[in-house]
Amino acid sequence: MKIVGLTALILFSVASLVQAQNQITLRDSVENNEYMVFKNEVRCNNLETATQCLSRQHQKQEVDRWKRAIRKAAGMLPPEFFKQTGKISWKFFIDRNDWVTAYASFSTIDINLLSNYKDPPLWMTWEPLGKDGLLESEMIFVSLHEMAHIYIYRDELNILDEMGVVNKAWTEWNKEEETTLYGKERGQAEDFAETFALYIMFPEQLKKYFPLHYGVIKNILATEYESMYLMPSSLQLRVSVQDHEKNDK
Repeated sequence: MKIVGLTALILFSVASLVQAQNQITLRDSVENNEYMVFKNEVRCNNLETATQCLSRQHQKQEVDRWKRAIRKAAGMLPPEFFKQTGKISWKFFIDRNDWVTAYASFSTIDINLLSNYKDPPLWMTWEPLGKDGLLESEMIFVSLHEMAHIYIYRDELNILDEMGVVNKAWTEWNKEEETTLYGKERGQAEDFAETFALYIMFPEQLKKYFPLHYGVIKNILATEYESMYLMPSSLQLRVSVQDHEKNDK
């Protein structure tokens, strides 16, 4: 029995060591940006002059700012998150006629360096991002939001499972209203992405007003956060807690 017990202990120790080594390797890969691939070329979507599309120097400055924010956002996430997303490619473009700051597809995120904040859609009743130039906190929020979309595309946590039955997590999720006005307008996938970014950057407010949303993201990330940034006005006006705050007074 002693020999069997010792053998089991050795096997468990080896397995734990391998698991720990895998965790270190994964974290090193994330920290070394192996899961972040950047395309430095900026694509102009409009028939604009080179000056209107920003000078090369200005483009580089904006791309570098975004890279720093994206890396900070990635550093906030547990390495296991990237097991689900895989390698993410980040591309940059300029479209002055498009109000959207970023788009996410299956494994690519496109960032608009110069979105149209002056003429947003009529349903956007809050302050658009970039009105006064994007703050780093806004860039990090957008980066987390878009990576949440990649997670949904790549992970099994979908709005509907393979049998077409609503996932249990979403059943709980839907007992609460959407966390932001943007989520209200754009649907459940956007509500998830907004909530994901709020959970990491501004968790106290999310936990107070949307505990079920908070619990779903907590189960995904298996870690909790403390706020590191002041919420910019663009997000203060976007978060749909005004009615809750009125009731608190």
